[in-house]
Amino acid sequence: MGAMTDQEERTLDLDDDPDFQRHERRVTRLGWIVLSLFVLAGALGLLGPGLFSTTTSGSDQDAVRLEHDRVAHLDSQTRLTLLLDADAARDGTVTVELTGTWFAGVDVQSVNPQPDAQKLVPGGTAYQFTVERPGPAEVTLGYRPQELGRLTLTAKVSGSTVTTHQLVLP
Repeated sequence: MGAMTDQEERTLDLDDDPDFQRHERRVTRLGWIVLSLFVLAGALGLLGPGLFSTTTSGSDQDAVRLEHDRVAHLDSQTRLTLLLDADAARDGTVTVELTGTWFAGVDVQSVNPQPDAQKLVPGGTAYQFTVERPGPAEVTLGYRPQELGRLTLTAKVSGSTVTTHQLVLP
């Protein structure tokens, strides 16, 4: 065997594969983009608490508006707030009918204030509350989501109907 020069001893005998390297760079770049989008979505509240995590469904002209998290997590404590208009009460009482896939997909653990009456209606529940003073009122339901996916809730108060959606993630 002949003697190797210093330059020959320091070089590795590797094949260049430009197509593979180009593909690897694209996959790596795509991975960084996807990871960055998840971080951004989390910071904005699209995956949990954050800037855009809560929403209000309904308008000021509706007898009821629904305030809740856009995204809830399976079996985690969360809440839904019903904002009742001052004109929602009839003869000192207000009846709130809640229906949709939301009721089948959650475990309602508390209603505040406590309703005077509660009855089952097709696809949900109706709550009746006594209104002690004139003006707007709030009802808060504490619940734990039990099903994954998109849940739909429709609230009916004094002829006004508002529908909203909530996404439940693991």
